[in-house]
Amino acid sequence: MSEAPEVGLVWGVKASFLNYLAHTGDATTSVIGAAAPTTTGRFYFGPDAAQIVDPTAETMTLKFCGEVQFLAHHGVLRVEICDPWVTFSGSGSYLSIAIPNTQGTRIPLASLEFAPPSVTEGVAMWSALPTRLTAEGIAIFDGFYSEGESFDPVTIRALTG
Repeated sequence: MSEAPEVGLVWGVKASFLNYLAHTGDATTSVIGAAAPTTTGRFYFGPDAAQIVDPTAETMTLKFCGEVQFLAHHGVLRVEICDPWVTFSGSGSYLSIAIPNTQGTRIPLASLEFAPPSVTEGVAMWSALPTRLTAEGIAIFDGFYSEGESFDPVTIRALTG
């Protein structure tokens, strides 16, 4: 998959985490549904539906779907990034994920440093927004990372109306 799809979310999660997995000897990465690896080692998540956004809105939630599973140490390490949503609001912006095998439970995984999107030919793009792990996200990584630790930036492309 190319690095810049028409619409969707692209995120590398955390480069040092992926590097660690690459050296464990038994790690696997699986992409499911509308998720796909990019040519640069990041992960693409497709839009949940044909979303049309108002790039000037102060509050919005952009929904994406697909899942990336990271497994290592014979399944002892298991990290699942499932159906990410990005919420922009005046009180804080964040990337949330669905918790697999629950009835719609979501947690904010990473806070986002908001920047206005660029808009070109009907596509709004939030490029390389810095992310930081939230308190709720610590458990997803088994406590290995601390709250506020920098994760990879996220890029989002969405159709405008």
